[in-house]
Amino acid sequence: MKKEFKKLFNHKIVKKNRCYLFCLKEVKSVDVEQQIMELELEKSRLNREKSMLVLNKSLFIYFCFLFIGVIGFLNGYVSKTLLNILIIMGLLVLVIGTIPYIQTMKFEEHNLERLANKLKRR
Repeated sequence: MKKEFKKLFNHKIVKKNRCYLFCLKEVKSVDVEQQIMELELEKSRLNREKSMLVLNKSLFIYFCFLFIGVIGFLNGYVSKTLLNILIIMGLLVLVIGTIPYIQTMKFEEHNLERLANKLKRR
């Protein structure tokens, strides 16, 4: 019974004069701070993954524009003007996909430096 209670409720049992006293374990502030740090790092990873997804999609669309433009031009379906428009649109999509990635990486780098400095001060 003692072990089950201890497992379920995270208490320690103290035996005094044949009666059991239930005392709460002290939650260390270090554990709480460590969990907060882990959550911040996980949030940082999620933000980086989101920005990588946007970058990957923009790269895919860029190469689709290039592929369609070149194949269409070689087969005579696309004129020179339309080929130039497709290439410029592909570059715009690539730039638009790269900007959020760069901003996210700078922001996350700043957050990680802040966390590292916070840990060094301890």
